[in-house]
Amino acid sequence: MSLQIFGTGIDIISTSRISRFLNKHGDSLTNIFTKDEIQYCLHFKEPSQCFAARFAAKEAIIKSMGIGLHEVEALSDIEVIHNPIGVPIPKLHGAVEQLRKEKGIEYILLSISHCEGYAVAHAMAVSRNGEE
Repeated sequence: MSLQIFGTGIDIISTSRISRFLNKHGDSLTNIFTKDEIQYCLHFKEPSQCFAARFAAKEAIIKSMGIGLHEVEALSDIEVIHNPIGVPIPKLHGAVEQLRKEKGIEYILLSISHCEGYAVAHAMAVSRNGEE
């Protein structure tokens, strides 16, 4: 099977923006993050950096799939998990997973990074040759 790049997406966000959101709306995190993502990020010294990286990842994944935010019922339908050596892996649920299948996307590669001020993510959706 031949594979090709379906689309790419990149997103950057200020960690202070996420920190303000967490302080103001901390009780509504499950609309954006899964319970596992919340547990994972709360173990960090600066959880806002971890949450910001995941938020940027979700935006980058949406862009790589060629869909708009209006097509995503809940950002928590996009989850960032890690393989045993810490590589971030997107795990899609609900309508986003259905859109992935409809578009013929085989998988999505993801890279995330964060520091005190910013978080950035890049996603690349890969499909079978000739399918979109």
